[in-house]
Amino acid sequence: MKRARLSILLALACAACGAATVPVTEPSEPEAEPPPRYAVALRFEEGEPSPEGTPRTRVSLVRIAPDGERSVSELRVEDGACYHRDEPGVLIAGVCWWAGSGARYVIRREGESIIALRAEATGDDTYGELTELTRIDVPAEAALDLLGAR
Repeated sequence: MKRARLSILLALACAACGAATVPVTEPSEPEAEPPPRYAVALRFEEGEPSPEGTPRTRVSLVRIAPDGERSVSELRVEDGACYHRDEPGVLIAGVCWWAGSGARYVIRREGESIIALRAEATGDDTYGELTELTRIDVPAEAALDLLGAR
């Protein structure tokens, strides 16, 4: 009887100390690398005034690659001031305006391209058809950091 009790106590002590079977873990797949991150900006910089004294803004599309390489595409020099604005369905949008005329800029993504588009103002907050100005390459799987007001 003593021996049976001792065996039971010994079995309980072993179970309490973690003598249970070690769980088998399946080898896991290596974690996938995160996609590359690119920064994209619609940049507005003060330009030289016109001979008549009209202020001007240089408008550029900027891409910054993960390694820090910058690609700058100058789009236009616009009369007046330019500013970013929220616009649904686009990456970045902006407007340039001076004395009743201006332009609208839109930056979109299509596959492996970032596309800059521009439309002439036709009235107060109305614009004509968007026309493509330039494209820059960005891998389709790349994550984007958008630089500009949103």
